[in-house]
Amino acid sequence: SGPLQRTERAILSTRELEVAHWVRAGKSNREIAIILGISSRTVGKHLENIFEKLHLENRYGLMQPTENGLDHS
Repeated sequence: SGPLQRTERAILSTRELEVAHWVRAGKSNREIAIILGISSRTVGKHLENIFEKLHLENRYGLMQPTENGLDHS
């Protein structure tokens, strides 16, 4: 992932940004949990929060640059 837009950095917590990074890298919830040393359930909760804050339907929304200010080029 490249630099994140200011809007995303302002909206998401540090941990949510880490989870978003690994989702964009193609990692599963289980893989992200192992990388970050947290449970898969916690990863899922972070994703729910990300989806709500960024008005996304699912993890694939994180892959797309949108009007939400996401930029992962």
